[in-house]
Amino acid sequence: MTGSPLLFLNVMAEAMIFNDADRSSQWFFQGSFDDINYDTFDVLTSPALADTSPTWKSETVGGLIPLGTGLPDNGVFYIRVLGDDAGGTGSRDEFALNNLSITAVPEPSSFFVFCGLLGIGAVTRTRRPRVAVDVSASRK
Repeated sequence: MTGSPLLFLNVMAEAMIFNDADRSSQWFFQGSFDDINYDTFDVLTSPALADTSPTWKSETVGGLIPLGTGLPDNGVFYIRVLGDDAGGTGSRDEFALNNLSITAVPEPSSFFVFCGLLGIGAVTRTRRPRVAVDVSASRK
């Protein structure tokens, strides 16, 4: 706890797709302060046509999430991953999510002051806000 709000989260994961079906699927990566209203910060879509020789393919998903006025000490920010059909017919592709990481990013003002004073390229600040993660899939 630092007494000042957290302004950014960096959420990254390795998404794996096994494209063996002629149905396109989507995964939505979303965040929320209240677990009711969610904003999408990344979307992953599989191809509509199956690969002729399907293998597991890896793609990095996620990114930097600005938290507006900030997440206060002991605040909660929710992250969820939802899956749904995007088009096509028949069976669905297989998806897997590996190596999920959620990292607090220092505020820009603190970051540049520290970099300028210390002459280094990166500074890490420890914060411990709570982050709830919900991984679910919906099918129509």
